[in-house]
This record gives sequence, C-alpha cells and structure tokens, in this order.
Amino acid sequence: MSARVLFSVPGRRGLGHVMRGLNVAREIRAIDPGAQCVFVSRGGAVPDVVGAEFEVVVVDAEDPRPPAVVGAELLAPHVIVHDTALPDEVRIGTAAAVYVMRRSLPERQREVMDSPVLRDVALIVVPHTRADFGYDVPPDLVQRCRFVGPIARRPSAEGVALARERYDAAGRFLVTSTVGGGGFQEQAEAFLATAACLQAELTARQNDVRHVVVRGPNFTGTAATVPGAREVSFDPALVDLLAASDLVVAEGGYNTVLEVRIAQVPAVFLPSLRSWDDQEGRVRDLERRGLARVLVETPPGEAAAVIAGLAGDPAWLAGVRGRYARDDLQTGNRAAAEAVLELVPRPGAAPRP
Repeated sequence: MSARVLFSVPGRRGLGHVMRGLNVAREIRAIDPGAQCVFVSRGGAVPDVVGAEFEVVVVDAEDPRPPAVVGAELLAPHVIVHDTALPDEVRIGTAAAVYVMRRSLPERQREVMDSPVLRDVALIVVPHTRADFGYDVPPDLVQRCRFVGPIARRPSAEGVALARERYDAAGRFLVTSTVGGGGFQEQAEAFLATAACLQAELTARQNDVRHVVVRGPNFTGTAATVPGAREVSFDPALVDLLAASDLVVAEGGYNTVLEVRIAQVPAVFLPSLRSWDDQEGRVRDLERRGLARVLVETPPGEAAAVIAGLAGDPAWLAGVRGRYARDDLQTGNRAAAEAVLELVPRPGAAPRP
C-alpha cells in the first residue's frame, strides 16, 4: 500500500514549514515511489515553493475549516503532518497525526509541550539533535519523540553553476541578501533598507560585484527597489544560490541558517524578533564558532558598512571557510521520512486504535 501523506503548512509568513515538509516529502517519494504527498495551506506562495513536484491545495481565506480538514477530505490520508503551529484538533478521520516540533522560545516551548493536543499525536518529529533542542521532553511524550536532526536540502554542483549563470555572476564577487519568506512586513522592510545601503557600499568599494536581493514571496510591503542589484521575489533553488555566493546576508530563520551551514558560506545575520522563534540564539551559536557575524538592531547604514567591510576582507572570508571544514552537519530528512512511513498501515495489519 503506497502512503498518502498530507502536509498542513502555514506558509503565510515564513517558508520553513513548507521547506521542511518538502524535504521530507521528497524522501518519502524516494522510499515509496507511489506515495501521494499533498500540501495544504492558506499561504498563497506555497504553490511557488513546492512547484510541480507535489499537489498543493490553497484553502480560501474565507473557508472556516482548518486547512488539514479540507485536505483530508480530498486525500483521505494515512498520515497528517503538522509543522510548528499546533492546531486545536489533530484527530481527523483515521489519519495518524505527526507534529514537527521545532525549537521555540522558552514560553512558547512550554505551551506546546503542556498542550493536551500534543498527547493526541502519534509521532513527534524533532528537527534538531537532542543537544541542539535543549529542552527536556515531558516523560509521557518521550516514547513518541524522534530526534532526527536538522531537516534541510543540499545544493548540487550543477545547481551552483546554474545559479552563477542565472544571475550573471561568473567571475564576480557574489553577495546574496535574502529576507526568507518576507511575511513579517516590518522586519522585512528594515532588512531591505539595509540591503539598499549595502548595494551603495558595495558599488563604492568593489568594481566587480553582483548583489542579488531576494525579497521573499510573502513580502507585500513598500520597500523601494535596490538600484544596481538583481532583485527577485523568490528563487526555488535558493540553496544553490547561497552555495554559489561569496557572502550571504540573511535574517536568522531555521531554514536559511541551515542552508547557509550546508553551503558552508560566510554569512552576516541580522536576526529579527519573533514571538516563537529565537533567531538571535540560533545565529549566535554560529558566531561563537567563527562561522558568521551577527548584527542586532544596527541601523541600515552602519550595518551595510560592516557587511561591505567583511566582503572586502579576504582573510575573514577565508577564515570562515576554513573553520567550516570542522562543521559536520548531518541532515535528518531520511530519518524523518522513515518515521512518518512507519505510521502507514501495512496490508493485513490491524487498524490503528
């Protein structure tokens, strides 16, 4: 019996939920080529992120039903995967519920782990190592937790070459500034203001530089364009672009930080405040290990001057790349997929209680 797996992802602000689901769905398809993986969301940018690989259902904003309920009616899934945002109800038909429990700020983490809804899930996938997660799991949940490690995609040599060609960056120093999903409008506006100042600094200091600015598919703000930069709303092969870059400027989201680490590229992070996510804590860890620089609440002009200075510092850039040689990041995409597939009924097996 091929698996039917529904991924319920918010997707209206950031893209981490979508990308984690996409990475797991690809592994499910690799293990079970006949598997049906469907994404359901209220986020209008989700089809652009998922592309043609898997079916996407975008639920109308006026529909009062939770997206997972809408998707379950269409797919009759064996498993429903919820990421980060724990719904009010996970019992939908006969589907087994999976919750992807990303590390959150302490108050939010306690709220999630104390929730009675979490006691109704069959599996809790933690996309961290035990050490990186940093919290004690309540005893009644331990047996249902699977610490799989980071879930993230990897670049390809071909994709890296295509990224440089796509942005006309051959032979140039390539800087990529990405705001991630872009759905946190105020923070995205501040980030893009820094990107504009950075372009001016790079133009003044370096003769042959290509600056790519990724504004985010969920960005609807009014930030001005960045003259001289190549601007895009979204790049579906962003991990290849990051790996092709000589320097990355980003906030501190789960997915972007992991893709920077996997690409082993020098980066400057400008973490934003979030109600759930500890972006600064995540990137400070990289800074302590000499793998990045972190700027917090730094005015755009000042931040741009620092970043441009690092872009023009070959010793710093080489030092970061050298230290990355000791960063052995193992991803948990396959382990997460295998754990989800364990919940799919086998022919002849007794139904789940």
